[in-house]
Amino acid sequence: MVNTLTNNNSSITFVGLKLLINNNRNYDSECSINFILNGISGILQNESTSSLSYQDLYNKIYYICLCDSPEVLYQKIDLTLTEFFEARLNENINLTDFIKEYDILNKKLQKIDSLFVYLNRKIDSNLKSVYDLAISKFKQYILLNDEIFTFLETEILKEIVAKRKVYQNEDTNKDISVLNNILTLLKDKEMINYDNLEEKIINQFKDCFINQLNSEEFDYNIYNYCNSISEMYEKDNLFIKSIDIIDKEMELKIYNEFISVFITAVAPRLISDEMFINDNISATSLKINDQYILDYIYSNDTQDLINNRYKSFLYDTLQSQNFQINKNNINSKKEYLNLVNQLTILLVTLYQNNLKFIETGIISTENRVNATLKLVLNDFFKLILNNDDKIQLGIEENQWFMVLIRYIDVFIHSNDCINPNLEIITSIINILDGLEEERFEKFIRMYESLLSKRLMNENSNTIQLEYSIVKIMEATLNHQNGRNKEDITRMGHMVNDFITTKKLNKKFMEEADISSVETDVKVLNQFFWSGLVDNENSKFTNLIIPVPLQKYLIKFEQFYQKNYDARHVKWLYQHWMIDFEHFLNGKTYLFTVPFITSIIFYHMINADFVTIKSLKKMTGLPTKQIVQNLATLSIKYGLILHYDKDMKLSEEKSAIKDGDFFAINSNYTNERDAIKINVISITKK
Repeated sequence: MVNTLTNNNSSITFVGLKLLINNNRNYDSECSINFILNGISGILQNESTSSLSYQDLYNKIYYICLCDSPEVLYQKIDLTLTEFFEARLNENINLTDFIKEYDILNKKLQKIDSLFVYLNRKIDSNLKSVYDLAISKFKQYILLNDEIFTFLETEILKEIVAKRKVYQNEDTNKDISVLNNILTLLKDKEMINYDNLEEKIINQFKDCFINQLNSEEFDYNIYNYCNSISEMYEKDNLFIKSIDIIDKEMELKIYNEFISVFITAVAPRLISDEMFINDNISATSLKINDQYILDYIYSNDTQDLINNRYKSFLYDTLQSQNFQINKNNINSKKEYLNLVNQLTILLVTLYQNNLKFIETGIISTENRVNATLKLVLNDFFKLILNNDDKIQLGIEENQWFMVLIRYIDVFIHSNDCINPNLEIITSIINILDGLEEERFEKFIRMYESLLSKRLMNENSNTIQLEYSIVKIMEATLNHQNGRNKEDITRMGHMVNDFITTKKLNKKFMEEADISSVETDVKVLNQFFWSGLVDNENSKFTNLIIPVPLQKYLIKFEQFYQKNYDARHVKWLYQHWMIDFEHFLNGKTYLFTVPFITSIIFYHMINADFVTIKSLKKMTGLPTKQIVQNLATLSIKYGLILHYDKDMKLSEEKSAIKDGDFFAINSNYTNERDAIKINVISITKK
């Protein structure tokens, strides 16, 4: 029958069963169980077990599982294991020996477990395997014994302290297998002591942190300190992750203690001016528990302290550098503009450096700290712009924003390049964004006035620059509440309108036959240039234009009405400029003069002498304008001579009176070939 089987495994199983039955013909249940229990005790107590005895143990266990009650055997084994571990309670142990003995015990239990493979299959599925039963007995009677557990707990905490020092000092002996083995063994959520042990491990790390903080000398310069704790954290991180039982939750708790001891507690000591002048971003790039180190330093408790310290730092820096600029003995426009340049560069550099520091020199989660410090920076510059007493300037009514406007004006006048560097202008406009409503309106009026003058004294190379600056203003200044967007948009229209009128003048030059005279007629949209139509314009309603100029105006008016649907032009004489050549004392000069001045000069060229009365009759000009121009040409430039009513040459800077005479100075000399005339202002005292 055996020979008919084709499966070798089935044949062996059958024969083994037959022998087992034969060997147990005189089977005694109690004796078999005792034999098995004595065999288990022998293995646990290091008694030698022959291969035959081991086979006998296996056979008897197998037979009981087939033919008797495996549950009874399981209960007896449970009792035997209990007695064995109870007997171990009073033995002296140390941590290293305990681990070694546990390793040996573990191997014994694995050997025993191999005998009960069939028993593990036959018992109720709710019962533990023999191996798991033995381990649970070990934990129950050894680990949960208060004296043994306390000892192990103490040794574990000592080992954590010792091994952390190894990692912090970068020693080579980083083997923590003993610690890991016992902690792994203890990691049983069913153990009533485990949660308490976890808490003690966390507290042990905290004590290590506190002892290190108190025992070592730290440099509390924020960047040096951050570098130091970054190194400590990296070493602690390696150590903590090498401990098998520390899960993510426990790790977070340990790092919270690290943060509390090394960062939160010392944060006030880190606050100094140094934290605002170093851009060592790597020092603040450490991330603990998904937050950057600066997030913990810049906490709710320290935020106001840091903000106030930052404002003081900005104030002290600006004040100290402002004192270094000499504002005394400003005797010329050039010296004044040089001072404007120094002050502007000072303010803008402070802004740019701090903005760069805030945006790139520090790192925080979602830029929270960066955004807050930027608000502090903007608030500081807002205070500077709107409070004249904050830092005394000694010029421009102590108003920083007026200095900045002057700088932009000088910047545009001095830039003829196609692609000027607008970085400093962008920074200035960002600073000006802090102007409060009243001063913002003053800024608009001032800037629009300067823009009008620049466009009237056209430099074609700066038109694109003007437009670019207005666009920067539109992007930066228009979003504030209470500000009229049209204020800045209008200035952009002024530039565009100026470009358009250049095309109009070109067309006029092409159509009109005036090739002998170069004209530049600016016809501007009154809606955009309302500032040009001032009270002065009404004083020239009776102006008598010399015949040589009158014909060009008539030609242009005819051209304009023809091409633009009979529209009329309102001439703004006070903004005209005339270039003409004149021969004096053996030299030809090119004079650039306001239109009103050119009319007076024209009549003086064609007469030996003139008076205020005769000029008023020939020009239709008001007396004030005539006196201003005569004073300018005689006193400031020496182009004409001033005689009193008796035809005696007046003393230098003599007051002009009715009845005085004036004539061209035929002896005029000037080393320059081109001369621009600027009319002086006359004020009543």
